[in-house]
Amino acid sequence: MKPAIIIHLKGVSSRLKNKNFKKILNVPLYKITFEKLVNYKSYFDIYIDSSSNFFKKQALKYGYNFIQRPEKLNGPNAQGNELLQQCLKSVDNEIIFELLVTNPFFKVSTIKKCIKILEKKKKIN
Repeated sequence: MKPAIIIHLKGVSSRLKNKNFKKILNVPLYKITFEKLVNYKSYFDIYIDSSSNFFKKQALKYGYNFIQRPEKLNGPNAQGNELLQQCLKSVDNEIIFELLVTNPFFKVSTIKKCIKILEKKKKIN
């Protein structure tokens, strides 16, 4: 089974307005992440968790899986663990990474190294 990557996205953020749409070199943060992963769909199951129709359309455009987030988890007080628990109802991969589009400098090679370590540890235990 492939490892999964889950990306949680809000269409509207309250603490930092439109944070997922902030730009680096005129490219929105969400798009930087989506573009980095698009060539790795055969290696990862990629899930976009959101209640935003915009992000649903983007997920489908890129060929990613979409998880419809319940409205109750859209508020500023929603915790990351609550989001993950909700996503785990749709994702059953053994290895799951959560990525934040607000960390656009991640490298896919780093994620792949982590997966190798986890797979090796699994065989040891």
